[in-house]
Amino acid sequence: MPTSTGAVWDLLDRVPAANHAGKVGMDELVSELARLPVPRIVEFHRGVVALANRALTWRLWEAATIIFRQEIGQDSFTDFRLWLVAQGREVFEAAVADPDSLAGHRPIRALAAKPASTWTDEDFPTMWELVGVGALAFDLVLRKLNPRMAKQVEFPEALERGPRESPDGPDLPRFGEEPETSRRCPRLVQLFA
Repeated sequence: MPTSTGAVWDLLDRVPAANHAGKVGMDELVSELARLPVPRIVEFHRGVVALANRALTWRLWEAATIIFRQEIGQDSFTDFRLWLVAQGREVFEAAVADPDSLAGHRPIRALAAKPASTWTDEDFPTMWELVGVGALAFDLVLRKLNPRMAKQVEFPEALERGPRESPDGPDLPRFGEEPETSRRCPRLVQLFA
């Protein structure tokens, strides 16, 4: 059964603070999600995972490497893809179609203006917390129940699944090899030069 991503976009549209890294936005997202029935919480989580998996491409990994100004591993790339989902449908779809489009995204432009050595944890385009929002919302739902009833509710197995870590196909290409990187992501290369 295909996963619907509409629940993700709908909720992110309702909670605009969620598209910025930080505890406040995630808390608001968890609270809003906890108001929904458990099947909708699971649907949201599956949608986040499906979108992060859709962004699992070598071209986006290369763009993330340019943005981070260094090669990044699977965990950092997963966090980056979750951040990309949190930016909303328009930014996400543009980046999946053309990773170089991120050069026009305001938070990425702001990062390019700062030396990487001065980036704080809040500056990095990562949002690993997004994959845990469904589980946190489920826990809030359980807290609203009578404790005896809550003990009988099973944790949805789907909430334990996270995004895949490696793209299908050939191994990771060598990033940063001119002129290929400049050809594939000219705006990002220029922005982070």
